[in-house]
Amino acid sequence: MQSIESNIYMTKSQYTIHDLARMLGVSASTISRALKDDPRISKKTKEKVRKLAAELKYEPNILASQLRLGKSTTVGVIVPRLNRFFFSNVISGMEEILSQNGYNVMICQTDESYEREVEAIKALINNRVCGVFASIAAGSKNFDHFNLLKRHEIPHIFFDRVIYGSNVSTVTVDDHLGAFQATTHLIHQGYKKIFHFCGPAHLECYKERERGYRDAMKQNRLEVTDNMVVRGVLTIDDAVTATLKVLKMKKPPEAIFCSGAYSALGVVEALKKNNILIGKDFGVMGFSYEKFASYITPTLSTVDQNSMEMGRVTAKLFLEDLKNKGEAVPRKIILEPKLFLGKSSLKNNSNTVV
Repeated sequence: MQSIESNIYMTKSQYTIHDLARMLGVSASTISRALKDDPRISKKTKEKVRKLAAELKYEPNILASQLRLGKSTTVGVIVPRLNRFFFSNVISGMEEILSQNGYNVMICQTDESYEREVEAIKALINNRVCGVFASIAAGSKNFDHFNLLKRHEIPHIFFDRVIYGSNVSTVTVDDHLGAFQATTHLIHQGYKKIFHFCGPAHLECYKERERGYRDAMKQNRLEVTDNMVVRGVLTIDDAVTATLKVLKMKKPPEAIFCSGAYSALGVVEALKKNNILIGKDFGVMGFSYEKFASYITPTLSTVDQNSMEMGRVTAKLFLEDLKNKGEAVPRKIILEPKLFLGKSSLKNNSNTVV
C-alpha cells in the first residue's frame, strides 16, 4: 500500500532466512542464532552466516518474526501529512520513547482523505500492529472505521485532532488557550478589526481555536461579525484566495489570525502581492510552529503546540496502558501551548520588509 511508510526492518532482498540456511547447509534456527550472536553457535559458523547475509544484503524481517511468536512490537501512526514539521516532530517524540522500550513504528499518511484513513486502519490491522496513534484527516466526518480497532482489541490513542466522546485516550494542546493568547496578543498590539481563518468545523481542534478567538474578542469588547470568520482555510492557496477576497471588503481586516501555519503563510503571500506592510499596517498570526516561521520575512508569529512533547506523552500513555491492561481508564491529556512571536504580528515594526 503506497500510503504506508515504515521504519520496521523489512527484507531488502528476495532472500529469506531459509534461503541462507539452504545455501550453508544448516538449519534456519542456526542462521537466526548466528545473527543474534548466540554463544551456542561457533565463531566460524557466525562468520560464514554474516558474510553470506552481507553479500545477499539480507536483513531479518522483524514483522514476520513477531507473527511467528504471536507478539507484535509495531505501533501504527496515522497522520494527515508527513511533510509538516509539526507531525514529523510528533512522530520523533513517539519514536524516542517507543524505541527505548523495544517498539517499532509504522507510519500511514492519509493526505487529509477519509478513504485513505479507512485504508490505513485496515492495513495496520492486517499488519498485526499492537497499537495505533491517530490524528484525524480533515476529510473524515464518519469515524466508524476506528471501531475496527476495538473489534480486533488493538488499543489506540488520538492526538492533536481527536474524537471526543469516543472512550479513547487523547493527547492535545489547549487549542482554546492558544487561540485566546494569539488573538489577545494581536489586540494588545493595537489591531481591532481581526479576522479568523479557521479549519474544518467538524474537527474539535478548530472549533476550540475559533472559540478562543471569539472569547478574546469578546473580552476586549470587539465585535465579531459572520464575515470575519472564514471557514475551511488550511492550505496556502486557500488562504491566498481568502485574503484577496477579504481585502476587497468595505471594512477589511487589520489583522488575521489563522488556525494553521500554512494558511498564515498564504496570508503573508497575498499581502505582499498587494504591497501591504506586514507587521506595520497589518498583523498576521498562525497556529502550529513550522520551520519556515523563523526564516520567512517577516518572521511569522504563531502558536507552538509543543509537538515533540505531544509525541512523547502519547507514547508514554500507550506504554502505561499496556501495563495496566484490563484496568486502563481513558485519559484526556492537555498540553500547554506557548506563543512564538515573530515580526508579523508586531505593529509598527520598523524592520518589516515586503
